[in-house]
Amino acid sequence: MSRRHRKSNRREPASAPSGCGGYWLTDQFAPACRECLRFVKPARAETIGQTVDVLASACASSGQYAFQLTVRDEGAQAYRLGQASPDITLPKTGDDSTYLTQTGVLDRKGWTGAMLKTFMAVPCKFRRNPHYKSGHAVKLFSLTRILEIEATELWQQAAAGAITRSKRAQTGVQTKRARLTEYLENLVIEVPSIDRQVLIEAACAHFNKRQDAKCWRGYERGRDVEWEWEPATSDSDWPFLQRITTNYLRHELTHYHHELNRLYGKVDADQSADRLKERVNEAIWKAYPFLSPL
Repeated sequence: MSRRHRKSNRREPASAPSGCGGYWLTDQFAPACRECLRFVKPARAETIGQTVDVLASACASSGQYAFQLTVRDEGAQAYRLGQASPDITLPKTGDDSTYLTQTGVLDRKGWTGAMLKTFMAVPCKFRRNPHYKSGHAVKLFSLTRILEIEATELWQQAAAGAITRSKRAQTGVQTKRARLTEYLENLVIEVPSIDRQVLIEAACAHFNKRQDAKCWRGYERGRDVEWEWEPATSDSDWPFLQRITTNYLRHELTHYHHELNRLYGKVDADQSADRLKERVNEAIWKAYPFLSPL
């Protein structure tokens, strides 16, 4: 194919549509600038009812880039939300007393991760990672800019909505926790009635079978260490028999595992699992008082 008829892969600059949020990006911009502009979404601008104009420039020789995000309201008054000229060659030390890290910004009342991306998507300054040489640069946000943004009506509305949603979420978590606690406390646990000697012998057989299975699993996995264990009998130590008999009843003769699986993904699942085990053990000791360690 001749050079004259070869299709060019070069993208022509596309102008941003008027009246809605958008951005234009040409091949002359540095890759870092292109990466920096990925967060710009017209849908976000339309949601807040404003127009977003993105102005970017790059210097191919130095690899540095400048970024500016301007939001114009209906009164055509421009308010600059973010401005950054990051330099990847910044020294490790510097005067960062008037800057906050991303964690510091999120610790302030009303800020969320989504709001930080909306109002200050681009950090005001970058600093080398003080802990890891190959780690990501630390993002710094100007405290002055943060205070200016917090004074705007748009941010205050967003912060109020975030606080309201957070309170609703906390209320929902408390409701779920209360319902789960009530369910566990009212759970009916059935324990079968078995003769004492028959039960102890069955528990010993179950224990010996599990220990023997552990030996075979070790052999299959190539373990050279021999698994030494003493088989359980009805003449073994009584505290030991109490423990393995209680475990046998809980795991094999109750719905413990069924209820345990139902707790998966629930609020406070670990604490609820401990409480479930206590409830089952209490039911076992009530049905078989001789197994109670007390």
